[in-house]
Amino acid sequence: SDRVVSMLEHRQWSPEQIAEKLKREHPDDPSMHVSHETIYSWVYAQPRNHLKRLLVSQLRQGKPKRGRRASASNCSAIQVPDHQTIHQRPAEIEGREFPGHWEGDLIIGQLNQSCIGTLVERKT
Repeated sequence: SDRVVSMLEHRQWSPEQIAEKLKREHPDDPSMHVSHETIYSWVYAQPRNHLKRLLVSQLRQGKPKRGRRASASNCSAIQVPDHQTIHQRPAEIEGREFPGHWEGDLIIGQLNQSCIGTLVERKT
């Protein structure tokens, strides 16, 4: 851990660079191999003190916390006015006796970078 602190503090290396450097320096010693995720976890697991502030400030982004962003499904900003559930539709639609009733669906891709909408006539 002293070696990692030294590389973070004095050389200002990223955890990825440190992990690669240790693997290259000690190719035959698996006890010296560490992943960059382990380094990040170790930095953020430090108790709140001067060392943690110092280590976090040396990371490229310098964020005080680390974690996932809220997903779109958890977003309270998305609101559909007058929405109805599928269980509230009239019986005539469920029977599929008349054309003209449509069913739609929206599929949102990874990181909200793509989406596709589908419309299907319930009669078909």
